[in-house]
Amino acid sequence: MALALSRTWTVYTSAIPLLRNGTINVEGHSFKAVLLNGSYDPSAGVDSQRTDVAAYAIGVDQTVSPLTLSGDSVSTTSTVSWDGSYSPRYVAIYDDSSPSDYLLCVADMGGVQGPCSYRLDSQDLFSLSGITSGVESVVPTTASLIFTGYQPGIDTGSGITAHFSDGFETGNFSHTENTFSWGFSDATVETTVKRTGSYSAEFLYPGTASGSYTNTELFFDVTNSAGTAPSEVWFEWYHYVPTNFTMRSDGYNWNNKLFAIWAEDYSTSGDVQMVFEFAGSGSTTEVRALMMTGTGDAANVAAYKTGSPVFTTAMAGTWVRMRIHLKVGTAAGNFDGVAELWRDEELIYRATDLDWYYTGGANYLRQGYLMGNANTGYDNDTYFYIDDFKVYTTDPGWNVVPLFADSFETGDLSLSYNGVSWSAPNDTSVVASNARTGTSALQFYFQGVPTGTDWSAEQRWSMPQTTEVWVEYYLKVPSNYVHRDEPDTQHHKLWAIWGYDYALSGRPKVVAEWWRTSDSISYWRFLYNPSGSGTSQQLEVGTQAVGVPANSWDMPLGDYSQVRIHADMGTPDVANGVYQVWINGVQILNRSDLLMIDSVDPYQYFSAGYLMGYTNGGYDNDTYFYVDDFKIYTTNPNW
Repeated sequence: MALALSRTWTVYTSAIPLLRNGTINVEGHSFKAVLLNGSYDPSAGVDSQRTDVAAYAIGVDQTVSPLTLSGDSVSTTSTVSWDGSYSPRYVAIYDDSSPSDYLLCVADMGGVQGPCSYRLDSQDLFSLSGITSGVESVVPTTASLIFTGYQPGIDTGSGITAHFSDGFETGNFSHTENTFSWGFSDATVETTVKRTGSYSAEFLYPGTASGSYTNTELFFDVTNSAGTAPSEVWFEWYHYVPTNFTMRSDGYNWNNKLFAIWAEDYSTSGDVQMVFEFAGSGSTTEVRALMMTGTGDAANVAAYKTGSPVFTTAMAGTWVRMRIHLKVGTAAGNFDGVAELWRDEELIYRATDLDWYYTGGANYLRQGYLMGNANTGYDNDTYFYIDDFKVYTTDPGWNVVPLFADSFETGDLSLSYNGVSWSAPNDTSVVASNARTGTSALQFYFQGVPTGTDWSAEQRWSMPQTTEVWVEYYLKVPSNYVHRDEPDTQHHKLWAIWGYDYALSGRPKVVAEWWRTSDSISYWRFLYNPSGSGTSQQLEVGTQAVGVPANSWDMPLGDYSQVRIHADMGTPDVANGVYQVWINGVQILNRSDLLMIDSVDPYQYFSAGYLMGYTNGGYDNDTYFYVDDFKIYTTNPNW
């Protein structure tokens, strides 16, 4: 008799790294199946109950032998046999890279127990159903563990698929796609520092004496021929700022390369060309753009910078997202060439009126490189890393304008436009400290209170009625954050978005909370209220939210994290409502099957929300959260 276990997952747009670039990668986890005896105790661990036979592990070690996609499907089967002297009753999955008794899921061969499932990183990792052989006394002689799934493509959230995407999970620069390929490189693919998966591209700049430079670069071809090269292209990647980053003061005009692109010839002849550099000294750098149009000179078009830095020492040891948009002009003298550069969500360079065209020359963008000469050099060995690199030849929609944006630089909550305004402040204030950008941020004051006492700090807003909304902001979790152990309630509010009345039962709304794991670690719980129901429906529990960072989406203490929320009422009486959440660019919630509203509900809209709110359980000491760079969209921002 053969025993088959199936695991099926759904990979969403903006997927976290369960499935990337044709490889399943679960951040170094090795999942194995074991056979358990007939007296299985759910409260005990695996090791104490399994029987080691010649090969107890029915297993796929994903860290050693990743599953590889073929077309739209992927599957692998590993089979192990044992003799009839061993009569297993259960099969269990455990995580071999955690303590060996970390039991994840158990299914009964007789079909009594199950189905059960396990979720990692808010995604279905696998699901086991009871094995319905119907005859428990039958002794199986083989068993198989089967993984199945599909390749969804690389998506921006709006249906725009990347021309090329590489997380370097091949372990080298061999990945090609749509004729994009990597070329010569001084960089290497390493496992030392990575944003997702197991690998990233490492750019080492050895320490040099003052006045000396060093060079590390990675060349690429957008396409393999001039005939298919685009005149407009978008690049996106995540850039790790070295822990020891500083710009050496070898002269302000000395600069370090970030990115370059051209047609066929990286020189002063003929081709259009654009180079982005970061220049400066000490703790901060600014962007410098150089444009060439075949005149023999590189024109410094630095006048278009916005004043925001490229890298600073404050970013050391963190990942920042870089985005570049380039468009060659349509003809000489038309002044319609475009060059734009974002760092994280900040536009730090924009030129939309460049005379970037060379009559008789090559006016397309085919070749380029990442990083390059560090003309200032560095005193000590300095390591940059790049991960999750993407190229688009169709507009990914980065220039969507928010309905409302407030960085609190007015010094208060007075900003109001497009029907959006702040209201009902409760222990909140705008302060000239702890800002992420600019000089001001919105402070939430939670007073320290005795055990058994709650506290609330909440900031509400109102907005025009809409059935779909996107909210983005940055949240700074305090360094002294402690999730107190209270016997009655241990959840803290993070946000809520609703329509007619927050307090009225049966009105649609979406909510997020933190629940306690320990004093230093909290986890997410997401809720929604459907029409006509006075009871909130629980969606997700268990994904770590804050504490000792173990994943790229964990919120570190004492620093800002990006929060993104998308809610869509959907169609009345149809289970197609949407609730999605991203933390630090990683999607941790993706539900598009919610029956949010019914046809008899007269209030089929969102029109208000709040940030933070009650800490049910309170804090021992005064605790301050901060919010900055708050935005609301009613048009898809294409996250």
